[in-house]
Amino acid sequence: MQPHEIQQLCKYYDYCPQFYQKHFPAVFHFVQAHPNATRNDVIKFAEGSDIPPQSCLWRMTLDARRLVNIDYNKVPKEFAETEMHTLEDGDVSKMSWRELTHKKTLVLSDIHFPYHDKEALMIALRKGKEEGIDAILLNGDIIDFYQLSKFAKDHRKPSVREELDIFRFFIDQLKQRFPEAEIYYKLGNHEIRLERWIQTNAQMFDGLLDIDSLVQFRDHDVNYLKDNIGVKIGKLHIIHGHEVRASMGVVNIARTYQLKTGVNLLFGHWHQQQEYITRSMDGTNSGSWAQGCLCKLDAEYTYGINQWVHGFSIVELMDAGQFRVKLYKIINGEIV
Repeated sequence: MQPHEIQQLCKYYDYCPQFYQKHFPAVFHFVQAHPNATRNDVIKFAEGSDIPPQSCLWRMTLDARRLVNIDYNKVPKEFAETEMHTLEDGDVSKMSWRELTHKKTLVLSDIHFPYHDKEALMIALRKGKEEGIDAILLNGDIIDFYQLSKFAKDHRKPSVREELDIFRFFIDQLKQRFPEAEIYYKLGNHEIRLERWIQTNAQMFDGLLDIDSLVQFRDHDVNYLKDNIGVKIGKLHIIHGHEVRASMGVVNIARTYQLKTGVNLLFGHWHQQQEYITRSMDGTNSGSWAQGCLCKLDAEYTYGINQWVHGFSIVELMDAGQFRVKLYKIINGEIV
């Protein structure tokens, strides 16, 4: 394949043209021979071929898949695109669950420090205080890790160090406000940005550097739950939400998650608040709750057009594993 052909056919060529000219033919032939190769397969191939495992490698792999789809699988161009998540490994799920037995748990999702909404966050904390909660679950995307995003970035915005400093201050304030409450931190997809950045850009620190070593959860008396650990309160399962695959075009995300998982489920991730309750033939009720976010609602990348809503929840554990989910929606600085 000639350089001019690569330039014409590859969507991401202009990101790193010299890298493409040097390495794309090898990547293309690898993908042609291994159309279902995962991220780990590509890494092993790159190591054996002396190709640097940088972000351009993943763009080249996606372009190679697109060309293989068009030229060899005869897929129409409009359906030939592939996305980054198709490179993720299809390992057997190793999801495990941490059971909590607290009477009332305040669940906060998607704060996205330092892009948090101070007023909404304070309303949630005040309500938790009023309700006498005895546990707090920080349910993912608490820290944004903006500078580690794969998207185009404004480097004038807060650094990773600044984000971590803001989070540590928040934890100190949380401990002062709720001195008797147990605090749990569940990873979301934004926290995973750190791990993926290290794997792509600083492999020598993989396994040595992670969010736990940076935040030092134990020193802050916070229970750290890794990405493959969910939470159970009685018969209710709680995840961040990125763990379940769903299209961005889904309208009723709560119903979609209930149908996909088949369990009682509380989650964040979507920055929306929804509830879906269903009843089976034997009279058993089950439900799914999306609880909203506590970050600013005018994120620049949405151009102010989104369905986001401020919200949080309090989960009450009852007898025999029963539970009560109370969703709280915040509009114009008030719980409604």
